[in-house]
Order: sequence, then C-alpha cells, then structure tokens
Amino acid sequence: MMNKRQLYLSLFILGLTSLVGQMILIRELSISFYGNEFFIGIILAFWLLWVGIGGFTGYFTTRVWKKINFLIVIQLTFAALLFFEIFFIRYFKGSIGFAGEIPNLVTSLLAAIIFPSLLCLILGIWWTHATKLIADNSEEKSLSVNHAYFMETFGFIAGGILFSFVLVKLPSFLIAYILLGVTFISAIFLINKTLLFKLALACTLILFIGIFYQYIPTLEKLSLNYIYKNQSILETTNSLYGQVTVTETNGQQNYYESGLLLGSDNETELAEQLVHFPMLETSNPKNILLIGGGFNGALKEILKYDIEKVYYLELDPELIKIAKKHLPPDLKNDLLNPKVNIINTDGFYFLKTAQQKFDAIIINLPDPSTALINRYYTKEFFELVKKKLDDNGVFSTHLSFAPDRPTPSLIDLNTSVYNTLKNVFSHVITLPQETNLLIAGNSNDLTYDPKLLVERLKQRNIENKFVIADYITYRLTTDQIPEAEQLFSNNKGTKENFIFRPIAYFYNTLFWLTHFYPKASRWFAMFAKNIWFIPIPLILLISLIIRNTKYQGKEAIASVTIAGFSLMSLEIIIIYIYQTLVGFLYYRLSLLIASIMAGMALGIWLGNQSIKKGKIIFFSLIKLHLLLGLFCIILFIIFVSTKSAPMTITEPVIFLSTILAGLLSSVIFPLANHLYLSKQAEPERKTGYIYSADLIGASIGAILPSLIFLPIFGVWYTLVFIVLMNLSVIILFQKPAQ
Repeated sequence: MMNKRQLYLSLFILGLTSLVGQMILIRELSISFYGNEFFIGIILAFWLLWVGIGGFTGYFTTRVWKKINFLIVIQLTFAALLFFEIFFIRYFKGSIGFAGEIPNLVTSLLAAIIFPSLLCLILGIWWTHATKLIADNSEEKSLSVNHAYFMETFGFIAGGILFSFVLVKLPSFLIAYILLGVTFISAIFLINKTLLFKLALACTLILFIGIFYQYIPTLEKLSLNYIYKNQSILETTNSLYGQVTVTETNGQQNYYESGLLLGSDNETELAEQLVHFPMLETSNPKNILLIGGGFNGALKEILKYDIEKVYYLELDPELIKIAKKHLPPDLKNDLLNPKVNIINTDGFYFLKTAQQKFDAIIINLPDPSTALINRYYTKEFFELVKKKLDDNGVFSTHLSFAPDRPTPSLIDLNTSVYNTLKNVFSHVITLPQETNLLIAGNSNDLTYDPKLLVERLKQRNIENKFVIADYITYRLTTDQIPEAEQLFSNNKGTKENFIFRPIAYFYNTLFWLTHFYPKASRWFAMFAKNIWFIPIPLILLISLIIRNTKYQGKEAIASVTIAGFSLMSLEIIIIYIYQTLVGFLYYRLSLLIASIMAGMALGIWLGNQSIKKGKIIFFSLIKLHLLLGLFCIILFIIFVSTKSAPMTITEPVIFLSTILAGLLSSVIFPLANHLYLSKQAEPERKTGYIYSADLIGASIGAILPSLIFLPIFGVWYTLVFIVLMNLSVIILFQKPAQ
C-alpha cells in the first residue's frame, strides 16, 4: 500500500514547482511580450484556468492510469517541459518580432493563453491523481483531500520564499535545472523499491543532471539571441527588479529592462528637448531631481547648467552598474560627476521622505504602460511634487502624441494627464510634437515667450545641437499649441488620473491596441466605458439559474467558485496596490503570493477543524461569504488610510491584508469540499471537481479586474463587485438541502 506521506510530499512538490514555474513563465512572457501588471493578471488567469481544466481531465485519466507510476511520470514531465517552454517563448518572440518593439496585443494575449497550457494541464492532472490515490487509502475522504490541499499550499509558500530570496537573480534555465533536480529526488521517494535501489537510482540521476549542468549557459545565451536578433548581447543580468540587458547594433548600444527598450547611448536630440525647456523656464536652477533615464544623455544636458546638485533616481542598481561598464567615456563621466547623486530607490518613496526642495523635477519615463509608471502621472504624485518644489520651481513630464493625426485614445491619454496637472498646478504649458512636453508650476514666470528662454540660453552659455534659439522660437510659437489645448478642453468626458483609478493606464492600453486594430480599440473603449451597470443583473440571473438546477452539490460548487473569484480578484488588487504604493513588485511578487498561500493554509486548517467539530457547514458558508464581503469594504478603507503613510507602515499592512484575504477565501474550500463529496456516489473519483471550480473562478477573478474593472473604474468599484458576488450566496443558498 502506498504511504500517504509520500503522496503528501508529492503535493508539496506540486505547490513548490507550480509557484516557481509560474514565476519563470511570468518573467519570460513579460520580457518577450508585454510586462505590465495586468498582463501578469492575464497570465495568472489562464494559468489557473488550464490547471482547472487539467483537474477535470484527471477525472478521466484516473480511469485509465491508476498506479503510482503515472504520478511519477507526470512530475518528471512537468520539470522537463519547463525547459522547452522557456526556449520556445524566446524562439517565438524572435520569429514574430524583435526586442523593444511594441508587441501586437492579440499575439501577446495568445502567448499568455497558449504557452502555460500544457504545463498547467499537467499540474491539474497531477493534483487529481495524487488526491485520488490518497482518497483510495482513506476513510475520511473529504478530510484527506483537504489535507492534500493544505500540503500543496505549503509548497506554494516554500516556492514563494525560495524564489524571492534565492532564485530571483538566477537565469531562468538554471532555475528550471534546479527544479528538475528537486522533482527527480521527490520522484525517487514515490518508487516502491528497496532503499539500495533508490540510492543507486539517485546517484545515477545526480550524475546525469551534473553532466547536463555544463550546457545551461550555452542554452541561456542561444535562446536570448532569438529575442535580441541582429544584435550582439554585451551583457545580461537578472536583478531584484527585472532583467537588464545591453546590446550593440552597428556601434550603438541599446539598454533594455525586462524587454523594454530604455534607450541607446546616443539620444542627444530627445535628451535636449526633455531637459532644456524646463531648465530654461526656471529662473535660477540649482537643485535638480531627475527620475529615470539619465544615464544616456539627460544628465549630460543638466550638467551644462551651473547647478549645485542633481539627484538622479534609478530604481535598479544593476542598470547603473552595466551602464558604467559599457557607456562611452563622456556619458560614463557624467555618472561619476561629483555633482551627481545617484540614488537607487523608487521616486514616489523618495519624494515622500525627502526633506529638501528642488528648483526642477524632471520625469524621464515611458508612457503609463504599467501600474508602476502610471503612478508618476496621477494626481497624488503631482500633489507630492508640488510640495517638494521651490516657489519658482517647475515640473516636467512627457507623453507620446501626434499633433497632425491624433487618435481618440491618444487625445484621451494626453487630456487625462493635462487636466490632472491643471487641477494641481496653477500654470501648465503644453509643447506638442511627437513627444508632448508638459511643464507645470505655481509661478507666474512660466511662459510661452521664446525671447525670455532664448535670452536665458545665451546668458547661461548653453551650447546645444538641436535646442537652439530658432528651435525654441518655433516650439513655443507653433500653431500646434493652441490646437492641442483646444483638443484637450473639448474632450469633456475624459477623467482625471488617480492612484486608485488609473484611467491613463487604460487610455494607454487603447493607444497600444490602436496601433494594430483601430476599430477593435474603439469598440473595446465603448464596451468598457458602458459595462458598469451590467454586473448586478448578470449576478442575479446566474444565481437564479444555479439555484434552480438539480445538480447534487451545486451550492458547494458555486460557493467555492465565488471564493476563488474573490481571492484572485483581491490578489490582483493587492498586486496593483503594492506596485502603486510601494513601487517594486518584481522580486516581491512571489512573496505576495506566498503570503496569500500562508493565509490559505491557515484557512484550510480552520475549515478542517470546523468539520471535525461537526459544525453546520451549510450556514457556515453563508456567514463566511458575508464576512468576505465585509472584509472588502474594510480593505478599501485601509488602503485609503495608508496611501500617504510611511513605507514602514504601508508594506506590513499590505502583507497582513494579503494573509487575511487568503484566510477568509480559503476557509470556504474545505467546507465546500466536504459538502460536495458527501453528496457524491463516487467521491474518490471527483476529488478534482471542487479544486477545478476554485481555479476556474479564480481565473475569471484575474481577467475581469485586470482588463476592465481596475483600469477603468478603479479599486472601489472592483471591491464592490466582489462584495456583490459574495452576497449572491443568499440567493444560491435560499433553500438549504436537508
């Protein structure tokens, strides 16, 4: 007879490999396609959906393959397949495009759907087979399955901690290689053979894995060449914040962070435009704050002025290290200039804690394509900037624009940020070209008068290649300025951009979609903006349909689906909030997931204790759903209260909220599982049904907030929707089963 402890070990390994494998795929897909937080939500959604389908599939495969050997094969297949997944993601990226380009939205979504599919199907089948073997050897089948879920959850926790503190900086192939070794060792424990046989097999496998290790660097380099095709990779490294890569093409160096092109070593024209207009609008610039993009030209332009200090914020220290190694001597010297203070921290955090004020604060970041970047275009950030500017200080930022052919989404994006600035600062200047430069301040000195700026350029002995007297005159007197201002003022329906309602993020996504599918972009915008009233009648309709079906255990299925939806929606919200308020998600993502899993482990344990004590499960489920709804309302109050709090308070509060979200959502699972299996004729064959319902609910809970609710309607609306979902159990459970 198979020892259940061996099977519980298998499920622990399932949780660990699943979490680490998930992090690897998120990393690879984000680098190759589109690395924002909501794309991560889509990856998580389809990861869960495929695992859920795998769980249902396991019901049929257990009828054909019933022995432990099949479980061993599944484990080893997952570990080996992870290598091929990493390679094919990189190969696919290279075959359809190149690094740094704007990826096709449909292609990105298809990649998020297809690439995790096979791995996740295997994970679902793995779960069903392991739990069936456990149930076959147990009298209390529901409790044994709940214990299995508990062990898998502990595997998730271990995987999250392992990835966050040990594996995060390692190359993906090396992490997959470590997982392969762990999986091989755990598979040996499942074999019903003598100890001597197991030792011999272990030695053979260690030898095989040791030989394979020498090919890992070659595999890593070969596959990266597909992403950065037609470029020579000078160096690549994984940091706590992403993958930093520098390449060379025809003598030009290109710098990438997680697949996003940060710039090259020769961007003088752009650097001059971004720096000199705000610096010339300042009467006496001495202390300057530059957030992002200084290493490849912006610093050089700032240092042309008689400044005292420039504070250059760059979150990732690895980027600066690589830049110092590879930049041309003149740009490298700018980084080493004693007037330059390079600070590796988040800009939002720096402004919260900085004591000094600045004559100019310059933002040199991409459009708000991620939650991290979107923060720098919100009303909350602009208010923070206002407090840190001297009386005559100026603030500047920039956005993509097309004054001769603006699309609706591009107008919405620029209008949203422009109006948000105007509601914070008394004066805002817009200088629209292909890059729309926005300059704001509270001083009356801000001007469109080119004579004053040209005079200051001469007085300060500034010599430029592009921003010269004629260009300044043209840029400040072009007809495109009043035309752009008229466009923004006529665009009445556009909303301001807030931290908890990142609408600029949504407008930027539409702008991205317009590049490839203009009609689809308009339809999606129309649908998304008018969907707010649909959820309530839809929830009521679905609840009534489910209540009137005759399927045995429907209440349990519905309950755990709603719990899964709630948990994943809360996870997406917390990921977004963490990225927004704290500012560095990359290496904390697995730790956040591990915190949720810790709460889940506690919730499963409490649920099991309730079953053992013979509590009335049916009505306990109703109370738990109502409590989960109440928690969502309290959570919003907590987030609003900590929005301006120090990081020493904000981060622990978010992690505590994460644990509570996991606890309240997952305590429902063992109760619903017990209720469901108690009504089934063959419970040992349906151990994966509740598990799959949980995951399918979770996948929907990742998609809706990621694509629609959070970017358009914000955090509050999303939380209200979760509350309504949990209130629907009153309808579902209106006629309790005897």
